[in-house]
Amino acid sequence: MFTSNKLNTYALLSLGAIPGALIRWHLNNDLLVNVIGAALLGFFFGAKLSKKYYIMMGIGFCGSMTTFSTLMGDLLFLAIKNNFLGLFWVIISHTSLALIFAFLGFYLGKKLVG
Repeated sequence: MFTSNKLNTYALLSLGAIPGALIRWHLNNDLLVNVIGAALLGFFFGAKLSKKYYIMMGIGFCGSMTTFSTLMGDLLFLAIKNNFLGLFWVIISHTSLALIFAFLGFYLGKKLVG
């Protein structure tokens, strides 16, 4: 059922997810955590982390810190309220800033570590 390899993977995932979720909760700012998470994920890609560290930091930490589901809830709320200007602004700001910071993180990871 559970091999020791799977248990190790779950442990690594949890080690990253717990602090990521706590940081997300304390910052309580969707745009900020999405941009930070994107930058860190880009850094981890650029640094070419090993699989176990990528599971812990890329999937666990960044995955639990960033807020795709909250973002979708916010977008749905704006659409229901017919606030299409706000809807457009949130889509553009979150995706463009996150992408820019992901590239910056990738570049830094590649230059500093990779």
